[in-house]
Amino acid sequence: METAVSYAIIVAFGIIGAGLKYIDEAFDGDVFDKRTAFILAPFLVVLWVGISIFDTGSGTILLAVLMGVLLTGKVDNTVFKCSTIAVISLIILSGRFDILILPFLLLTITGILDEKGNDFTDQRKTNIYIKFFFEHRCSMKIGVLIACLTSLLPDIYYFFAFLTFDTNYEVVGHYSKNVVTYKNANTFKTPPEPTPHVIIKGTEH
Repeated sequence: METAVSYAIIVAFGIIGAGLKYIDEAFDGDVFDKRTAFILAPFLVVLWVGISIFDTGSGTILLAVLMGVLLTGKVDNTVFKCSTIAVISLIILSGRFDILILPFLLLTITGILDEKGNDFTDQRKTNIYIKFFFEHRCSMKIGVLIACLTSLLPDIYYFFAFLTFDTNYEVVGHYSKNVVTYKNANTFKTPPEPTPHVIIKGTEH
């Protein structure tokens, strides 16, 4: 594949990753502006569907990501639900969508493993390395890398595309946490005004 096209797909993956986390934090974390998230969602749908139709490898990875969150019940707000329906509907209506079956199965399984593993480490005290592994979607990263090295995915740039997707997702997540920390640090209750001392005439001593 031409270098310019490869770079364009990597950039598109990065935009999708950052955009998804922005929407997630806007509605689930109440951190970002919901109106901006509403405007962003259709753009991400068009971008997602566009590269999925244009490039089979990209479509395979993105559909595996989608199936991973769907099958683990992580599509949990109205915008994500509507966007998911829109993506699937547009892909079907296009009549041009194709996937690579073996990498799709591999990446769907590793995506589910990451989601379930992340839930497990959130709910229980575990080894820091295990927590890091699942927090950063390492199962799916390894899955994409294996698929690229074994030619299940046709080019190594797909690994860098997914890495960009996930890195941008995490960067927005870290920024969101910093925003929350800053707000909490600067939020304080104004002390109540002292009640004025009223002297009733004739009672002073």
